[in-house]
Formats: sequence, C-alpha cells, structure tokens
Amino acid sequence: MLLFSSKNQHIVGTTQQILTAKTVSTNPTTKFTNYDGFKPLALGDTVIMGTPTKQGLNVIELSIQPNQFLTQAMDLTGHVPGYLGLDLDLIDGSSVDRIMLMGKKGQDRLYVYQYLPGPDGNKVQEAWHEWTFDGYAVEAFKFIRSTLYIVFRNETTNAYTLETISLKDFDFNPILSIVTGK
Repeated sequence: MLLFSSKNQHIVGTTQQILTAKTVSTNPTTKFTNYDGFKPLALGDTVIMGTPTKQGLNVIELSIQPNQFLTQAMDLTGHVPGYLGLDLDLIDGSSVDRIMLMGKKGQDRLYVYQYLPGPDGNKVQEAWHEWTFDGYAVEAFKFIRSTLYIVFRNETTNAYTLETISLKDFDFNPILSIVTGK
C-alpha cells in the first residue's frame, strides 16, 4: 500500500503476516512533490502521480517491488518536458488497453499516453499525443473495462452529451500499427 504526503511517498507494510496497529510500519520510498490537481491513479500494478516542475507537470509511474519496501519510479514525461501544463484536473486510464488520458475540465482537449509492452511486460515504446474536440468541452471521462465514457458540453448550446468509445473494437493504436504493420 502506498501513502502519499505533499512531498514524499511511503510504503505501508508489516514484517508480520497480519497488519495491525502494533505491527504497521511506514517506510519512505520516494521524494516527489505531489501535484494536487488530481489524486494518484492506480493503473494495473502501478500508481500514476503528478509532480509539478518549473516547466510543467511531470507524470511519474510508481511500481512497488514485490516483498520489498522499495518503489521504482519512472518519469513518463521525461522525453516531453513542458508538454503538460499545471492546470490538469482529470485523469483515468486502462491498463488492459494500455492508455491513460489527462485533461482539464471544461477544455476541448485530452492528453493521451499510450504504450506498447514487450514480451517481458516492459514498455518497448510509448507516446504522448492529443485528442481535440472542436466545439465540445470535456467535463468528465471514465474507463469501464474497454469502454471510454466522455461527458461533453457543447460550447455553443451548453447541452451535455455522454459519448462512448469502445477500445476493444476500435483499432486506433498508432504505436501498434507502426510496429505490426496493421
């Protein structure tokens, strides 16, 4: 279990088989300033968090090493510094479909992170790009299984609509297309 404070991350655990008030321990594991625009996101066996910098928002992926009080941290935005601003307040993702979306409520764009795992499960390719919805503001979004639900607000009429995108039936993955030739 990970515990977040404003400037540190800790692993909560025990050396005993049962976690109790007497056996619990917290061990500092990483020291990232926690971005308060959104809560950390559990995504598969990792946790995604934001950390503010002078250039913008860095997105950090934390992986707990099994049976250890260690966390591996990887900067998902290290190759695109300054790409994400410090105003994002929406985040969700699907580890099954290897995609994460970030955005700001009321804006017409979503930032998309996708990756392609290799045979060993490690990422062999990753990419950031944007989806822009001219005339429609994104108010909320949520992944449920392989379906993305997006609440849009028409910027002209202020009418709200709920739209869905099935990621299972929709082959939009440009990374996969390049690698496999499909």
